[in-house]
Amino acid sequence: MVINYPDNTTSTIIQYHRVREGPNWIMVYYKNIATPCFTVKDVKKRFGTAKFTENVKKLCEWVQEQIDLYDKSQTDLDMQQVAATGFGPEAHLDHTDPNYQTKMVV
Repeated sequence: MVINYPDNTTSTIIQYHRVREGPNWIMVYYKNIATPCFTVKDVKKRFGTAKFTENVKKLCEWVQEQIDLYDKSQTDLDMQQVAATGFGPEAHLDHTDPNYQTKMVV
């Protein structure tokens, strides 16, 4: 799914791309070059010295809102859920087992 920045112009186009597999990313079309960006820092880098203007600051706020809204990174495993539904060694070991720190690679 592609979410367009509301204030896009013909010379500057910003799109937030939500993807099913892989990380979400931002397409920045500026000065006839389309650049994929993954963070607000990358977006600011793409604009160079124009990053200090009010329009780019507003744009970066919009990008940060999209990242906060749609990027849900997996932080830690819910071990109770893994033990209930998992099939790998991390689901059936306790801390006294010598293979406790191993993870199943499929």
